[in-house]
Amino acid sequence: MRLSNKIIIFLLVILIISIAILVYGFTLLKKTTSPSSTSIEPTLLSDSSSSSVFPYSLSDSSVSPSVIPAPAGIQSSSVIPAEAGIQDKNGTSTSQNCDIKQITDTVHGGSMSGIVENGQQIIIFEGYYKCHAVQRNDLVIYNYAGNPEPLIKIVKAIPGDKWFLKLSDQGYEIVVNNKILTTSLGELYQIPTTKISMLKLYATSYPTIPQNTYLILGNLSFGTLDSSRFGLIGLQDIIGKAVIK
Repeated sequence: MRLSNKIIIFLLVILIISIAILVYGFTLLKKTTSPSSTSIEPTLLSDSSSSSVFPYSLSDSSVSPSVIPAPAGIQSSSVIPAEAGIQDKNGTSTSQNCDIKQITDTVHGGSMSGIVENGQQIIIFEGYYKCHAVQRNDLVIYNYAGNPEPLIKIVKAIPGDKWFLKLSDQGYEIVVNNKILTTSLGELYQIPTTKISMLKLYATSYPTIPQNTYLILGNLSFGTLDSSRFGLIGLQDIIGKAVIK
């Protein structure tokens, strides 16, 4: 009798263990076949590529294609040397308090090759545009978020200019006042379709360059880290004028 009870207890234990295993297996199967409740928001805009001769990259996934900031109000926290252009008829507001500092610096990178070369020295007049108008084809220092050092570019469009983008077989051409922009070597700017998303937003929203706003480019036909990547820039972010030493 005692042996029979032991067998019954043993079988009950086996039965309980079997049921537990089945319940666990069913629960695990349910978890693996159920869709995840966590969704991933798509990146609205991202461009982390740059010219092979340019030391920095750009990545901005925070800007919605449907809403962009007014160029004159852009805020940034780093410096980019940029080339500026002739002040248009609308003029640029300037301050009478003109405290200009002269700084000698060295260019690093080849994005302006043909105008200023890697390793070449320039003189920066910091604060110059507090009391002088930005002129077309000036060299300027521009403050852009995401870069630890200044960059040098050329201003190709100024307040009052009419501009638009034109798609060609080689990429997007930039047309300002009915003239297609070229580098100092006479090459047409032809920006790849994968690297011009931000500038397209500005071209649509601002067919006329607003006051205190500029379009700046490097001197390479396929674009660099310049307006072709981050759009129009505001006067308040231009640090100063650069002159080749």
